[in-house]
Amino acid sequence: GSFISFLLGVWLPAWIMAQTTPPTQGTTSPKPQNDRLQFRLVGYPRKHNEGRIEVFYKGEWGTICDDDFSLSNANVLCRQLGFVSATGWTHSAKYGKGLGKIWLDNVQCSGGEKSIELCKSRGWGNSDCTHDEDAGVICKDERLPGFMDENKVEKVRLRPMVSTKEMPVTEGIVEIKYKNGWAQICDVGWTLKNTRVVCGMLGFPHEKKVNKNFYKTTVTMATTGKTPLVTRSTVRLKGGAKLGEGRVEVLRNNEWGTVCDDRWTLLSASVVCRELGFGSAKEALTGARMGQGED
Repeated sequence: GSFISFLLGVWLPAWIMAQTTPPTQGTTSPKPQNDRLQFRLVGYPRKHNEGRIEVFYKGEWGTICDDDFSLSNANVLCRQLGFVSATGWTHSAKYGKGLGKIWLDNVQCSGGEKSIELCKSRGWGNSDCTHDEDAGVICKDERLPGFMDENKVEKVRLRPMVSTKEMPVTEGIVEIKYKNGWAQICDVGWTLKNTRVVCGMLGFPHEKKVNKNFYKTTVTMATTGKTPLVTRSTVRLKGGAKLGEGRVEVLRNNEWGTVCDDRWTLLSASVVCRELGFGSAKEALTGARMGQGED
């Protein structure tokens, strides 16, 4: 038989992004760009005002090396992120190692520059560092007056765990509108107050309960006095120790049967996961790991 264990949630990259229009006057190094630079804080563990600093340049996100890094550098970067100033900075990839380009190295700011590109450096993409030397910044948790970021949650929905014939959907996985699609929310730090806010955004009077044990996904129930109707599914998981894992069984001619594991892949498992109302598969197990089916 074939078995799957899947990750129900997508870790939403809760990074801070800001954009700035670089000045046009001359500078030492690197050369100013006509396109708007974008900045973000990423990594783990961190708060919203700290993290590995990354810059979007020539269509690609990249890091800044910690060589010659200083609090003056951090002050310039924090202002470009929309914070009033920096309270510190980090070295040696404290927030994890980045991927891709290391865009800047040996950056030396005086602290008053309006953009990191006006500080002295080796130039864009010219570095002898590895991602073990990625720099991070810690910004003062106070926004510049009038600054607008892209972290506002304006649209939220509940994706039902089971098929329902009744509307509205009153329980399911919390998802927020992200770019051109929908993304799920990590349950770290999730509270009943958060659930109450989500239910209010959806037009419900209050929450009923919250379940944070669905593999890093937040599941919320809202109360309307009605119970969703569950339709009959043609695929199920059996023999698993936890929700979201088990032996794959399909219903045909009113009889449940297993699926052979020949050519069983993560892609195959992901199809089953989505059919069950979940996200992508985490594992595609073979060899009757969840027990043999019945003849």
